Amino acid sequence: MYLSSLVLLMKKSFILTFFLAFYLFQGIAQNKFNWNNPESKTLLLEKLGTHQRYAYRPGDVIKLKTKNSEFMNSYLWEINDSSISVGQNRPLLLRKIESVFPQFSFPKKFGMYMFIAGVAYFTVISFNHLINNEIVFTKDVFIVPTALFGAGLISVSLSQKRCKIGDRWKLKVLEIRIL
Repeated sequence: MYLSSLVLLMKKSFILTFFLAFYLFQGIAQNKFNWNNPESKTLLLEKLGTHQRYAYRPGDVIKLKTKNSEFMNSYLWEINDSSISVGQNRPLLLRKIESVFPQFSFPKKFGMYMFIAGVAYFTVISFNHLINNEIVFTKDVFIVPTALFGAGLISVSLSQKRCKIGDRWKLKVLEIRIL
């Protein structure tokens, strides 16, 4: 009994390993991992004198502000030596970019979960008051959800950072792909 289950487990792991290896070799054959590909350029935002770096590749979402105070928040379509294409393949020179806003996913997700937790808490407590024939809108109904909303608002506001291009922050186009 034990031996047959062990053989079955080995067969499943062999099949899984085979399909994983096949997928990787297929990717290499189709040049998915070709580092010399001209499409593998990277837009690097770095702070001089520190280790703060943010890399953008084609297909990534980028939020930026141009020198004529126009905000763009869209996909990065193409990276050239002196320009990028943002949005609906709209070209933009690198020297025309005033600020880039790197997005941080954890504070944004945490803030959204705090909003949802506030609504859920408010709903549960209000429903509990209705079931028990109590006054629905009391102090305890508003204290905790308001705190959760406030924590969510602060967290969402901390989910992006303004990096003004100039003396401290630089935009560079690299010919390699950074993972």
